[in-house]
Parts: sequence; C-alpha cells; structure tokens
Amino acid sequence: MSIKKSVSSILLLGTAIGTAQAQTEAGKLLVSGQVNYYQSKGESTSTTPSGSVANVQQDSKQSSFNFAPQIGFFVADNLALGIRGSVGSGKNIETRNDNGSPNTYHRNDRTKGATIGPFVRYYKMLGERVAFYGQLAGGYQRQIQNNSSYYSGINNEEYYSSEAKSTGGFATLSPGFVFFPTPKLGLELTVGGLSYTASKSESTFQSNQSYQTNYEGTSSSFGANFGLQYLAVGASFHLGN
Repeated sequence: MSIKKSVSSILLLGTAIGTAQAQTEAGKLLVSGQVNYYQSKGESTSTTPSGSVANVQQDSKQSSFNFAPQIGFFVADNLALGIRGSVGSGKNIETRNDNGSPNTYHRNDRTKGATIGPFVRYYKMLGERVAFYGQLAGGYQRQIQNNSSYYSGINNEEYYSSEAKSTGGFATLSPGFVFFPTPKLGLELTVGGLSYTASKSESTFQSNQSYQTNYEGTSSSFGANFGLQYLAVGASFHLGN
C-alpha cells in the first residue's frame, strides 16, 4: 500500500507541475494587459514670526493612469514574443495662497501619451502555480504635455502656458510575478523597472505679456523606477490546446 501511495503522490505532483508549466509551453497564445493608477494629495502651511511675510497655504494633487494591453505567442517553452501598446495620462495641480494678502498662485500640468512596439518575455517557474518573469519591450512613443500657471498679486496678474509634443523611441525592462489560479488564467504584478527614451520635441510658450516662443530639441533619458507609485496589476490568458 505504501508503494502504491508513493507512486500515486508522485504522479499527482507531476500532473500539477505539468499543468502549471503547460501554460508557458511552445504553441500557446498569450493575451494580457496591465493597469496602473496612482493618486496623491498634499497640504502644507508655513508660518513666520508676526510682522514678517504672511502665512502660506499650499495644496497639491497628483494622479496618473496607464493601460497596456499585449498579445504574444510562445515560440519556445517559457519564451513568448509579441506586440504591446499602451495609453496613459497624468496631471499635477498646485495652488498656493498667501493668507492676509491677495497673492495667489495656481499651476496645472497635464500629460497624455501612447506607445506601441514588440516585446519578449521569459518565465521562470518558482512552484506549481507561481512564476517570475522578465519582459523586454521597445518601440515608438508619442507624448503631449500642457502646462499653465497663473499668478495674481497686488499690482499685476501673470499668465503662462506651454505645449510640448515629443516623438521617439523607448526601451523598458520590467520584472514581474504571476500567479496561476486556473490553467488558463494568470494574475500579474509589477512594481516598476528600467527604462530608456530618446525623443525629438517641439514646444510653444506664451504669456499674457503678448509674446510667444517656439522651441525644438532632442533629449534622451535613462531611469530606474521602482516603488508603489509604479505598482501595476494585470491579467493574462494562456490559450491553446
């Protein structure tokens, strides 16, 4: 009986592991997407001794949203190639008031963008239903940024606005974890990654002082961004026989 039980246990264990690994075997179709949303608010008050500068009340709000769907094909066990896209937006609003005086400052920054390009993903199974993966993606990106600020004082009012459009290429390397509650469904989690961008931009700046300036330029950047503000959750479907 003990031998039969041992054999049965080994067969069951092998079946469970095979079921988990079968989700990333060659020939499978990978359909997945991730969603990221971040929001923060801040308030501060600075005080000074009586008779000097008035107290300052400052409020700020930040938020961002990003959605990134992708579809790929497992060309080998644990290795998938495919195409990925994303759309996102963000805003940053800041208001400052000098209590006891008419001075008021308001700033509003908004961004929106999109990307598209190929990706490659490799899985490393850590157990029957859990895996670690690394994903390298790259391609084309476009972003539009609008900024405006307003200042009102005792003797004057000032208004500034700008718009910047940039296009170029990008590359990202993102580690992540996936949990398989069923043979065809994976729940994914990432907390940032490495990124590189190179872009060309055109911008326009104007104010209520009746002047306008146009700019053109190029830029590149490299970043290592990890943290809760980069937390993204997603789901993946592993389809096929």
